[in-house]
Amino acid sequence: MSADGLLDGRIAVVMGGGGGMGLASVSGLLAEGASVLLGDFDVEVGQAATDELAETFGDKVIFQQVDVTHTDQIDVAIQRVVDIWGGIDVLVNVVGINISKPIEEITNEDFQKVAETDLRGTFAAIRAVVPMMKERGGGSIVSIGSVHGEVGYGDHHLYTMAKAGINGMTKELAFTYGPDRIRLNVVSPGYITPPQTPKKIAKKLKPEALEEFWREWAPLYPVGDAFTQPLRYACNPEDVANVVVFLASDKSRFVTGDVIHVDGGLIASFFRYAGRPDYVKAAKETQARWDEWYEANKIEEE
Repeated sequence: MSADGLLDGRIAVVMGGGGGMGLASVSGLLAEGASVLLGDFDVEVGQAATDELAETFGDKVIFQQVDVTHTDQIDVAIQRVVDIWGGIDVLVNVVGINISKPIEEITNEDFQKVAETDLRGTFAAIRAVVPMMKERGGGSIVSIGSVHGEVGYGDHHLYTMAKAGINGMTKELAFTYGPDRIRLNVVSPGYITPPQTPKKIAKKLKPEALEEFWREWAPLYPVGDAFTQPLRYACNPEDVANVVVFLASDKSRFVTGDVIHVDGGLIASFFRYAGRPDYVKAAKETQARWDEWYEANKIEEE
């Protein structure tokens, strides 16, 4: 637990908490004193993550299998939290899938799968916790969106539709439930390096190169995505989790109905290299340096 204990005594649910941004959010909430139900559709992944966290946080973290396309599973998870801890103060929605195809190739089944997971799953979780939060005099609901909810990128039609829907739904509900002191916000990340990606690369490197890799290259990988964002390094799950924790706490008591970008300035740019030749040049030069460095420091295959 941090010295601040921003969330001491709070009760939280994280849907999609088994990995990436979800797991980082669970860890951040626990570190600030909250009790957390980690919900995930993958039992093996979710239970393993919960067991590992329990070594530090004990019974302040529990696991529940939840497939958000089945609203009955959402309701069961919410009721379990109420039965164990007495209520809910924080809900974090970290759910979403993307089917990327030209529109003429998108099937009704594709549409339904994305809409059911990304949009209705988020809606159903919010619907389930609002009555509990009203009873407790307020709460904070944070949904993970995407820059794709506001700008086009090509063949992300369904994902953009769903994430834009989450933005609109959040604003509407923030207006409706503001008098009940229920705050709703969206965290909108840019391009995120999955935490397992640098780890996989590290396994292919010589031991003497690892310190330099983690210091110099891991924050830049993949180079193309990192240089899409004006800060010129990749977002990681903890960057998102830090904002989630802020929005869950009283530090953000007057913040509601907002879409907060955690994107290294991506949404403020012309999206790709900020439209500047120096970005393109720097990205190409960095990619070339990475390729050269990797070739010199990778473990030779036998």
